[in-house]
Amino acid sequence: MKRLSVLIFVILASANLFAQVGIGTTDPQSTLDINGSPSIASEVDGLLPPRLLRSELIAKTGYGAHQAGIIIYVSDLSGATNTQTRKVTEVGFYYFNGNMWGKMGSNNSSGDIKSGIQLTDHDGWIRLDGRAKATLTVTQQVQATALGIGPLLPNADNAYLSQNGAALGSVSGSNNRSIARSQLPLFTLGGSTNTEGDHADLDIIGSYSAGGNTDTNINVNDWAVIRSVGTIGDHDHVITTDNLNNTGSQQTLDITPVSLSVNRFIYLGN
Repeated sequence: MKRLSVLIFVILASANLFAQVGIGTTDPQSTLDINGSPSIASEVDGLLPPRLLRSELIAKTGYGAHQAGIIIYVSDLSGATNTQTRKVTEVGFYYFNGNMWGKMGSNNSSGDIKSGIQLTDHDGWIRLDGRAKATLTVTQQVQATALGIGPLLPNADNAYLSQNGAALGSVSGSNNRSIARSQLPLFTLGGSTNTEGDHADLDIIGSYSAGGNTDTNINVNDWAVIRSVGTIGDHDHVITTDNLNNTGSQQTLDITPVSLSVNRFIYLGN
């Protein structure tokens, strides 16, 4: 503590004498210029900002316009967010813009969807492949639950995006369709012969065999007696067609369009 007090005193004293302050350098090139010790392996270089639990940040009330530009590191996702912290949805660095906290280095929000040709999860983007939510990091599980995702991630295989009124994140529908008879085009199959004009109507009344006997059946080598009974006038002959689907079973139609193969990802952070 004594060493820290001395260091702060030296920095403040230097600030009063010079417009620029250097740590580890006698030739500062900015308001505050910090040089590390890259050649010394045992030295830990870097600037360590304040580290807060999200619940601790939520409880703070002193941030306003004069604190714009402050940087902190949020180390967990405890607590329910308020107006200033509603974008604090994952562990990491945050800056204050005078009104609310924003994530540094990312313009993505939890729940964003994208397509890509990446094969696996990357940079907080989680592939929608139907796996168990429990396989994700704690942070990602919290975000998935907040979005209404159940025990399994949605499986986006062979699915397309649609704002169809169903539950967000759900997969529904099918790429196959069966056409019912009522969905066929409105036309009738049928026809008739020419109905104009008379033609003779013949009648077979019996047969005579070689022995001269008469019977009512025509047999091989019999002579048939045929007579004309006149004409029957104009009339129709009905034509009966086969069933439109004569395969015996209804087949489904594949309505999947030509597509570019990609993977779908949802942003849940790290």
